Formats: sequence, C-alpha cells, structure tokens
Amino acid sequence: MLEVATQRAAEQPPPEQAAQFTSPKLKKLITVCYHLQRMAGNEPFFLSVRSAAALLDVEISSASAFLNGLVQKRVIELVQKGAQGGRKASRYRMPTAL
Repeated sequence: MLEVATQRAAEQPPPEQAAQFTSPKLKKLITVCYHLQRMAGNEPFFLSVRSAAALLDVEISSASAFLNGLVQKRVIELVQKGAQGGRKASRYRMPTAL
C-alpha cells in the first residue's frame, strides 16, 4: 500500500493541505498520507516512523518530528500510537482526504 501511495504521490501534485509548508520532504509526506487515506477509505491508515524515514531519506528522529508536527498542525490525526520496536505501526487519519 505504501509503495502505491508513494508512486501516486510522485505522479500527482500535492493536495492543498501541503501548500502551507515549504519543505519538499513535508510536502511529500503529506501527499503520501493523502494517498494512503484515499486507499484506506474511511478507515485509518498505517504508517510507521521507520517507513516514513526511509521514504523521506531522513533519520528516524526527523521522521518522527515530521509526523508529530503534522498531527499538531491537524493535517493528520493520530488514531492509535504504534508499538516501539517496529511491531505495530501507528494509525493515522487524514480527514480532508476523504
């Protein structure tokens, strides 16, 4: 699912929620989240910090900060926090993608 969302993000312009940010990495993350939500329908989507870090080619701490910042800015909602150690990814929802 993440691979498909990443491909769609590369082929399509960012959603309007990304306009408030200047960072290309944040815009990419928002666009991937947008497509993950579209594929998940009304259900939350899974995205681990490790996957986000790999996607953006950043350290895990930076990916975590990006995701937390998007939650604080209410671009995405944290529905359920994942388990540390990579056993379970966090679940998010992007209401404006529905």
